[in-house]
Amino acid sequence: MKFCSAISQHPDYRNAAGEVTGEILEKMGRFKGVAFLFVTPHYIDDITKAISLIDEILAPHVLCGMLSTGVIGTNQEVEFGPGISLMTADFDALSAVEFSSWDLFTQDIKNLINSKLSEAHKALGTDPSLALVFTTKDFPYNELIDALVDEFAQCIVAGGISPYQSDLGSMLFLGKNLISRGAIVIFIATKYNVKEVIAMGAKAVGQRLTITKAHNFLIEELAGKKAIDKLILMASETLTPYEIREVNSNGLFLALFDEQRGEKNSMSLSQVLGTMPSNGAIAVSLPVHVGQSAQFYVRDADFASNEITTLLQNKTAEAALIFSSHLRGTNLFKKPHHDARAILNAIGYKPTCGCFTATEFAKISKRASINNLSSTIVLFNDTDN
Repeated sequence: MKFCSAISQHPDYRNAAGEVTGEILEKMGRFKGVAFLFVTPHYIDDITKAISLIDEILAPHVLCGMLSTGVIGTNQEVEFGPGISLMTADFDALSAVEFSSWDLFTQDIKNLINSKLSEAHKALGTDPSLALVFTTKDFPYNELIDALVDEFAQCIVAGGISPYQSDLGSMLFLGKNLISRGAIVIFIATKYNVKEVIAMGAKAVGQRLTITKAHNFLIEELAGKKAIDKLILMASETLTPYEIREVNSNGLFLALFDEQRGEKNSMSLSQVLGTMPSNGAIAVSLPVHVGQSAQFYVRDADFASNEITTLLQNKTAEAALIFSSHLRGTNLFKKPHHDARAILNAIGYKPTCGCFTATEFAKISKRASINNLSSTIVLFNDTDN
């Protein structure tokens, strides 16, 4: 068996680690592949012990993952309380690279990122089929994702930012090494057909507008007018009462397009964090720049449900990895386990593993896509479906 997954909600880390490793050993035995591990903060005091126990029992070539506010398994999403989700896979080749807190003090972070990625590529011995990326909130993930997309044109990119935050920061792990500030990239080469499904979770409203004045996370002007004026005009002309309620409940997003690069369909979805009436600006969760096209999107549970169902329709897979926004789950849908069950309905009871993220990484139309409401799903298949 190439893939195997298990999930446990036992409150004691020994029992939880024992349950997931026991199920893996029973179905797959010992192996020298990769183990993806996602853990809720309930186990934070014993996280080192839990990771060490799983690593010693399974002895994978690479053990990687992150702490998250919730974990996902086959047909199940654990949003509240303890949870450990684990998936093992035996790929043709893999290599891992770590960026630690010390790397944040490097003056030329672009050069450092490119250098470390080049070393990992050489260690892989072939071109990667998939790059999985886990980062903390304070790492320059834009630079990392752009470097991956630019350098490895045929490689799928997926992953996300840990939504867990403590006094130490977020928490990632590579083997037994805990990383409170940094990033992990796992290069994977496989004969399996790897597909990426990206469900955005919000629907477009209004028209695309060019950003004509902006700085970092602030959009000051859209199409030569104050951004807040364009927002008010769009809302008055386009939105229904239901959509206005969603906007007033932090349900407004902005899709960003790089049409200057010829990427009309490649987008990132950024949450609108607020407005600044004093200067007419809009604050968003992702950095913006002049020349980008932007379009408002509104969170919509029915649209999101139909979207992910349609995208997964007729898909088959031997296994799935999922990185779902922490704004989804029961924060978006009326019932729990929504995205996990959408995967189950599409591919059946196949190994599935993942977690909730603060931001999701993907690639659309050969460009980086960084999103705040998406569900990014990686499907592994031995066919083209």
